[in-house]
Amino acid sequence: MRVAALLTLVLASNPCFGQAKASFEYTKRGVSAELVDHGDFYQHPDGSRIRFLRKQGVFALEQVASSAKGKTVNLADRLSAQFGGQVELVKNHGLGLMSVVKVNDRIKSKQFASVTAHMLKSADASILAVQPVLANSRGSGDILVTEKLLVKLNDGLSSEALAEVLARFNLSVNRRLKASGSVYSMTARGTHNVASRFALVRSVMSDPRVEWAQPQFKTRAFKTAFEPTNNPLYTEQWHLQNTGKGGSRCDTDCDANNAWGLGAPSSGQEGAAELSGAGMVIAIIDDGVQLNHEDLTIWENPLEISGNDIDDDGNGYVDDLNGWDFVDDDSSAPFSCGEDATRGPDNDPSPQAFTACVNINGDDVEQDNHGTAVAGIAAAINNNVGVVGSAYSAKILPIRLISEFDADPNSDFCARAVEAMTYAGTYAHVINNSWGMEEGTCPALDLVIADIVDGTLADLGPGTTAPLRANEPIRKGKGSPVIFAAGNSASGWLKVTVPVTAGKHAYEWRFLRSDFPLDDLTEDDAARLDDIRFPDGTNEGFESGLEGFTNACALNSCIGCSTENASACTLWSINTNPDFSRSGSSAQIDMTNRQCIYSYLNTIKDGPAGDISFWIWVSTDQQTFSDKFEFLVDGKEKLSFGDIPRFVDDAVGYPANVAKAIAVGASDAGDLSGVTSADLAAEERAAYSQFGDSLDVLAPSDNQHLGIVTTDRYGANGEGYNSNRSIGGVSWTSPTYNDPPYTDDFGGTSAAAPLVAGIAAAMIAADQAIDNNSSNDITAAEVEAVLRVTADKIGRRGAAAYDLDGNTRSLFYGYGRVNMFGALKSVLGLSDVDTNSCAPEAFSYARQSDPLLAGLTPQSAEFCPALGPTVPDSSSCFVVPTANSNAVVFCL
Repeated sequence: MRVAALLTLVLASNPCFGQAKASFEYTKRGVSAELVDHGDFYQHPDGSRIRFLRKQGVFALEQVASSAKGKTVNLADRLSAQFGGQVELVKNHGLGLMSVVKVNDRIKSKQFASVTAHMLKSADASILAVQPVLANSRGSGDILVTEKLLVKLNDGLSSEALAEVLARFNLSVNRRLKASGSVYSMTARGTHNVASRFALVRSVMSDPRVEWAQPQFKTRAFKTAFEPTNNPLYTEQWHLQNTGKGGSRCDTDCDANNAWGLGAPSSGQEGAAELSGAGMVIAIIDDGVQLNHEDLTIWENPLEISGNDIDDDGNGYVDDLNGWDFVDDDSSAPFSCGEDATRGPDNDPSPQAFTACVNINGDDVEQDNHGTAVAGIAAAINNNVGVVGSAYSAKILPIRLISEFDADPNSDFCARAVEAMTYAGTYAHVINNSWGMEEGTCPALDLVIADIVDGTLADLGPGTTAPLRANEPIRKGKGSPVIFAAGNSASGWLKVTVPVTAGKHAYEWRFLRSDFPLDDLTEDDAARLDDIRFPDGTNEGFESGLEGFTNACALNSCIGCSTENASACTLWSINTNPDFSRSGSSAQIDMTNRQCIYSYLNTIKDGPAGDISFWIWVSTDQQTFSDKFEFLVDGKEKLSFGDIPRFVDDAVGYPANVAKAIAVGASDAGDLSGVTSADLAAEERAAYSQFGDSLDVLAPSDNQHLGIVTTDRYGANGEGYNSNRSIGGVSWTSPTYNDPPYTDDFGGTSAAAPLVAGIAAAMIAADQAIDNNSSNDITAAEVEAVLRVTADKIGRRGAAAYDLDGNTRSLFYGYGRVNMFGALKSVLGLSDVDTNSCAPEAFSYARQSDPLLAGLTPQSAEFCPALGPTVPDSSSCFVVPTANSNAVVFCL
């Protein structure tokens, strides 16, 4: 089963949803509650306000340290005895070791928080402090503002001036961050409540000796993967070259094979090394990378001597031979995880050792499998083993930042993220981030990303003398592209197939809008229905309206609903907005500004046994308590969306939405199954992929029936995502363990981002190969620009969907789906020639008018890349020498 970090599709027996009851489950980020604005905010360094909302009745309890899980159970018993059903212990939240309670008695009082805090502290001697749980301005997350701050002082400030700042605001220094400028982690003494902590930050920010200040928050970062989706598995890697894999649409790929083919064969490998990222380092900031994986090349610090316990290069990190682990695994973790669960920040960026382990809620802790899968998509080696990455000649710099084994998650996460990003920006040509965090919790990271992309990042540590300054950023003056996954919490079209028996059946689609005031009526609440295919083969696309359907609605008897607060009944209607219909029109029920409404659409059909299929798009706001979309056959529920808080977050997540970052969403493989019109089978944005103004590009990733094949963590204990060992009908085991080193079920925007990271690395390497003058190297901004202008304009509406920024960008697709072939042609100065993985005759290339062509002798066909069943005519193949004695082969 494909499991989502933010979205889970729960399917039964096959990828076509052929089961008696289909269901979709969306997991949440944060405890659901009514959100209240208490004026909690601080200022971003750019001057804008970053607001937070309090979760009514939700509190985090700081308790006496204990490693016994049983004490948590005792606390639940004691709270129940003290308060009855008015206080419940919340299990699923994002605050690690802290206990979170939800007070059900909604007292309408300004003193609600303080009164409840006093009651809870009085009820249990183990409770040291009680804090309101916050959400960001988008209503997302479980967030606590801590007593810690990050403060950046003006450059050149004296130690005396620092002492004055500390004394004025009653602060103490925890440590100076290993980052650009004078950035300190500090602790505020005497600020115990939420309002005073935000007020203190605003005061510190106003001091003329301070460049910026921000609170440090306790919250949890999250991965953006759909987790448990020559080189033997290359034919399974449809995202690189798709010839119709699994019935999908041809050419829904990034044209990697064509891109590599732009270069001459080197050492028997397909494509010049420079066109596959030779000499490049790609940083993978994640939960660790398996350093000894058979299909990955790991970066080595050239000036660090392993094992001598000396910081040889003076960068502040001792023995950082292969990267760094920034995770602060807490030794007080209440996990039965073995000795390795207590390790702290160190020079080992490999994943946490595999162990069966439960967290404080009694749930299995997710293993650190994510980073290894991400790394393979970017740079798995072309070594006749397993898979290949889009930059298969590049090296991986592992940086461990995120782990479920971090017992006290992210109380210092922003500081660690800043240091991890700074480290990556020092040594990597490209930085991949397949993770996200809550908006508004780390503006300091925005500034580091900007410095890295602009090429203005300061040297890390004191550096060394000639001949090499080890700690000067590797892309100083040019910048390293910083790539982030856009997130997996969006809504979009999903195909549903349900089997039915022969005979007459009543089919019903219905939508329930939840109660007010728990639900936010200003947010999108809509269901869309299109392209129904009945078992007898007839289709309904609603081009003729709702003819043949019963359309009705009624007041729902949900909690809090009454005749007094119920709004007007809302019926299904016909939607002709091409952005929200698949075939020109669709049926739509829009409940925005409505409440307590139950609307349904039904029809009766007689037919043979078979499948009924349809496409749905369900979008509900983040504070939903009981919105629900259902499909019923003869009154029996076959599918249900809903009863799950925080159903959808469409906008690109943070930090992907930072201006200087490249935000990467996911595209699908198209779906030809049961679709009669090619237009309806067009390559689309994956339904889960977040979108909006911040989206840059899409890249192929998993969808309703195809996962991404990549490297997988393996070991003696059955690590990794792949438990059945079979990929493409072949059983895979590692050389050392009876455990598969590959998986075919990875995905999400976590998989899309590293594909683009590899392409970016190949672009930089190709640019350097044709011009040894480093002053002319392509910049990070130029990499982003090329990715945008060479992207394919996918989608069923084609170019018409790209109606923003001078008809170049789409709200749903960004600038389109990346095309590695087009991007490298642009870098090499080759003309734009379309290719199609399913049209061999398209494998030809043309070069713009170039004096280098003059006098060149046509080469034999063996110098031309074998790109498909046909080889270009030998008389049209030329070799163009480059400055570093390599050559680029192209065919006219």
